[in-house]
Amino acid sequence: NDYGQIAVTVSRDYGVRWAAIWDGENSYTTLNSLGGNISSAMGINNSGMVAGFSSPVSGPPVHATVWNGNGKSVADLTINKFGLAYAINNHGQIIGETNLHAALWDNGEIIKLGNLPGATGSSMAVAINNSGLIVGNSNSGATLWNNGKALDLNSLLDESLKSAGWILMS
Repeated sequence: NDYGQIAVTVSRDYGVRWAAIWDGENSYTTLNSLGGNISSAMGINNSGMVAGFSSPVSGPPVHATVWNGNGKSVADLTINKFGLAYAINNHGQIIGETNLHAALWDNGEIIKLGNLPGATGSSMAVAINNSGLIVGNSNSGATLWNNGKALDLNSLLDESLKSAGWILMS
């Protein structure tokens, strides 16, 4: 973020991994998990809110997770079995995937972003900016979601690049 904080994952003995916030200098603060022994911090905004994932007491699969600005309070964003949160913008909008489909968590609501027209496979959102533009992939093709509509970013490639075998993945 703009204050030098970095979302990181700290590995400890016996495969235990904890989400943490690195202060950019010489120390880190570990973040609570959902009770299990695996968590990972993937993104941080300027308020210090962290997006990532954590395993519950019952074990895998992991759940999309958000930690508040002090790093201690944790919220489980997953409704069903599986979720990952990859990024958070300065408005607190979180993106990732739930049950293998791209998702946006916004003001407590989960919005499934869907696939590109005609696509039926999995999708995932990996980045969001402060304007709410989201990038990721749908059926392994780079995708931009803008106001709920999916755009195939490969459709913007010049024909010479397509002929040369270029494919935007994410």
